[in-house]
Amino acid sequence: MSLKKTISISFLSFIITLFLVICLIPTTNTVVTHADSGTLNSEEFTTVETTDTSTYGVFTSLSIALDGDNGEVWAIAKNKITIFPSTVRVIVELYSSFTYQESHLNMTLEAKNNIADLDMGKTLEARASTKGEQKYWKARMYYKVDNKDWVEQSTETILLDKNGVFVM
Repeated sequence: MSLKKTISISFLSFIITLFLVICLIPTTNTVVTHADSGTLNSEEFTTVETTDTSTYGVFTSLSIALDGDNGEVWAIAKNKITIFPSTVRVIVELYSSFTYQESHLNMTLEAKNNIADLDMGKTLEARASTKGEQKYWKARMYYKVDNKDWVEQSTETILLDKNGVFVM
């Protein structure tokens, strides 16, 4: 067997092993987040471009986080990894309420942002002022990889003080 053929087989084995490891690693979000997966109607998202794309992506992992400081609160969606080219449409929303709410439906939408294609390693942020008030906050993210269904992830509802700092 030639050296060139041996290197090619080794490289292919490495790629296959890497793919299997990534697919088998459970994904976790930050301490304040959890995943609520579901299917959504695309009619709800009029701000997202509706282009016809082919399914090329094999694996995509996104996360949503909620944080704050200096009188602001922000939700950050991050494309942690995408294997093979994909179009990853993302919408990130930030909600608040003066009382604890399990669902965003009983909260006020404070900020929203979207992008037609969130590349691997990049983030999308929605940011709002606390307006000097202590409130409960929740971040939500919707994403769609190529022509697959919309998926939702959201954080826990957490209490932040007037400066945007976590309250125990």
